[in-house]
Amino acid sequence: MSDTFMVAKNNEVTLKIVYDSCPENPRDWDNLGTMVAWHRKYDLGDKHRYADTTDLFESLIRDVLFDCVMEFLEPKDLEGFVKQYYTILPLYLYDHSGTIMNTTGFSCPWDSGQVGWIFCSHKRMKEETGYTKDELFSTDKHRTPQIGERVKIASRDDLGQIKSISGNIAVVDFDYNKALNYRKKENIVSVPLTEIKEVLSNKAEEILVNEVKIYDQYLRGDVYSFILEDNGDVIESCHGFYGNNFKENGMLDCIPNKYKYLIDRLTICA
Repeated sequence: MSDTFMVAKNNEVTLKIVYDSCPENPRDWDNLGTMVAWHRKYDLGDKHRYADTTDLFESLIRDVLFDCVMEFLEPKDLEGFVKQYYTILPLYLYDHSGTIMNTTGFSCPWDSGQVGWIFCSHKRMKEETGYTKDELFSTDKHRTPQIGERVKIASRDDLGQIKSISGNIAVVDFDYNKALNYRKKENIVSVPLTEIKEVLSNKAEEILVNEVKIYDQYLRGDVYSFILEDNGDVIESCHGFYGNNFKENGMLDCIPNKYKYLIDRLTICA
């Protein structure tokens, strides 16, 4: 383990947050996206044999269409054609006293630039995620909702799934993703369609952006472990938590219940 990053104590135990000295590369996980990058100094993303962007785009098109189609495409048309069959986002790298990656770019033109792409076919997204076509690819979160789509209503912030629509009334199940034994009748509600404030949209892009976010945390060393000690003896520990939001990165779920409150007492070590 590396040096302690944050610490919290009570009369019984000490909770230490430390940098994970040997984090797992998230590109070794079972990702939906394929991350293709080229860089003269770093080996980034997934292993590949594409020479450049043109080679990548031509290969993706050949995977869904006959080779003869390539004869009618100009280089400037390749990206637009690819986007008909794939969700694809650019990868940008900022390289200055460390590396940072995102899909939107950086303001510094000297130490940053595009290094590649992350993509997933529409076909695979539909087959492996369980989301509807519009939930994955529509960018209109205020569209008219359909049965089976996930929505937010005016009175709460969590997502529910529409079970039925009759006239102007929708039945929305907010326990749709829970086991039967954990579902509650009060979490199935009937609301006017006008009460639906958002329909789940653009989920395919969100999935790829989140993959890049986790990979960026890996590149920056923004990965943590916790150690729970009693008079210097380790009573609980776990590693591999990506990002420094310890309430949302999974760490809180691994800390024994009676010590979870120590997360709110963490202070940065000098």
